[in-house]
Amino acid sequence: MFNFTKNEKLAALHLVDDCLGAIGGDRPMDLEDNPFTWTHVQVLTSRGWNKHEAAGTYGALAEKKAIYIETHVDDDCEGAYNDTIYDDLYEWAENHWSEFVVNGKPKK
Repeated sequence: MFNFTKNEKLAALHLVDDCLGAIGGDRPMDLEDNPFTWTHVQVLTSRGWNKHEAAGTYGALAEKKAIYIETHVDDDCEGAYNDTIYDDLYEWAENHWSEFVVNGKPKK
């Protein structure tokens, strides 16, 4: 489904994990039929990517259609989580989740 680099794979799993945290979910498929799949590049900086690495990785995930970056954001929403993960991403993450959790959800 996705041809991620090791870095992109780790980032993608952290983005899914952040969405799960917002709903109190345990596994990626808990996001099925859930509207709370918002994300933000700051998820990556909070998990060890520096600002430039996070921006590049986040952009790469958008290019691979794993996340959608909202480009029409009102000025009063600065810093808000307006981007979203695509359904394909949490479906992909379900197949990689056990490894991610067993490894302690490693940071960058």
